[in-house]
Amino acid sequence: SAAAAVSSTSVESVAQWSPTIKFSEITVMGISIPDLLAVFPGPYDFINLDVEKTNWELLQLLPLAGVKLVCVEYDAMKVEMMEFFFARGFHRVVCENGCNLIMGV
Repeated sequence: SAAAAVSSTSVESVAQWSPTIKFSEITVMGISIPDLLAVFPGPYDFINLDVEKTNWELLQLLPLAGVKLVCVEYDAMKVEMMEFFFARGFHRVVCENGCNLIMGV
């Protein structure tokens, strides 16, 4: 079920979903963006970013040179993200489901 797929490290996100989702705390190994890029330096054609309430911070750390398409959950940062993309030569392709920007070059 969709409910089984909900997870977050964000207190805001957990509070938002808690009325309908029963969360269990677990520990998982993580990796920083610099460490991830050291192992997988790219270039990338497509990036999908959906990390519950931390998308804006992480987006600013990603190398977008050569990227052709990005799908990102914008949380409450839609205007800031669109300006960020426009300044880097992207244009708005789709924004139809109310929570994701799909930007292309």
